[in-house]
Amino acid sequence: MRGSLLAVVIWLLPASPTLAQEVDRSLVLEEFDIQTDGDMLLVPVRIGDKDCTFAVATGCTDTLVDASLKHLLGAPVGTASAKTPNGTVDVPVFEFPSMYWGRIPVTVRGRVGCLPLDSIRKQLGHPVDGFLGMDVLSNFVMHLDFDNGKLSLLQKPIREGTVVSFADQQKPTVPIQFPGLEPIQCSIDTGKYSGNTGSILPKTFSRLGNNGSLVESGKLHLIWEASGTAEVRHGLVNKFTIGDDFSFVDTAWDEHKHGREGFVGLYFLTQFNVTFDFPHCVIYLKKNKNFGHRDAVVCCGLHAYRIDGQVVVQSVDEDGPAEKCGLRANDIIKAVDGKDADQARMFELFKAFWYPREHIPLVIERDSKTIEMELTLPEPPRFVLSRIRID
Repeated sequence: MRGSLLAVVIWLLPASPTLAQEVDRSLVLEEFDIQTDGDMLLVPVRIGDKDCTFAVATGCTDTLVDASLKHLLGAPVGTASAKTPNGTVDVPVFEFPSMYWGRIPVTVRGRVGCLPLDSIRKQLGHPVDGFLGMDVLSNFVMHLDFDNGKLSLLQKPIREGTVVSFADQQKPTVPIQFPGLEPIQCSIDTGKYSGNTGSILPKTFSRLGNNGSLVESGKLHLIWEASGTAEVRHGLVNKFTIGDDFSFVDTAWDEHKHGREGFVGLYFLTQFNVTFDFPHCVIYLKKNKNFGHRDAVVCCGLHAYRIDGQVVVQSVDEDGPAEKCGLRANDIIKAVDGKDADQARMFELFKAFWYPREHIPLVIERDSKTIEMELTLPEPPRFVLSRIRID
């Protein structure tokens, strides 16, 4: 809703050759279990006497609450405009409610937005009741330990690894250098849900394509937002750097039209154990056991969501791998590569479709009949898959 992109400064602390250890328990104010693979950061929140599940989203300036909880917020005090892939929408706003993050009271002088989050819940397969934005997060020191699957709120930061300093407390950013372009400031968005590194403006996407640094996947990529879905371009960037310290190759990006220069998402961030010292506008990045993972570069042409506990095909792209293997809209997916679709997380389930591969076994239900089929994901032309490396 508000915020601007500001310059950042990067420098290097003495590096440790080993992976980060567990957090010193004396520093921990509160701690939550999280997934280590890039699935949403989900934490318990209590509004009034209602126990809820919220996603931690550093890309949101303001906290957002699902419309089903509107009765807990009192009377609306106005509206705000929010830019989405489907245009600008008016969001009703309310005075910030009495809230606890785990056992910690949240005191914010501000307002919360309220929108229906049905489409997000269908896509994630999680009971998401809202998003904790920077109005809340900026009051905390938050540590993400993807080695041990923990999100911790700390008394003081763990000062390990590369340090990124950002100027706006409401907008954590990192400097990204793409080949042949001026550096851009990319927001860090832990609410960005995909197997991509991040998203960039259409003009940046086109300039990288024109100078030979980006190869498009050839088909539009469907993204989901609180306001619905939108189709965007998707491609592979041959190289980018963060400051003088990290260099990455063959990373997947899509385009966005929010007005921000760009942002990197949660999947990219899982390569590091990260401490956000939001009160002092400092981030500490230390590589972990996930470092060097591959981005998702194949669009299988399958769009599905979880509804009433089942994974249902919403649509399949014309002439895409999903259509060619026989999948249709409204098919119910029962198993993917041996995983029970009713029990597996959506993020875990669809990682099977991220990379070129032959003979991915599927079990579906159609008209009360069980059908077995195999999905083949061909290598996209000109995509050269390498492991991400550090120089």
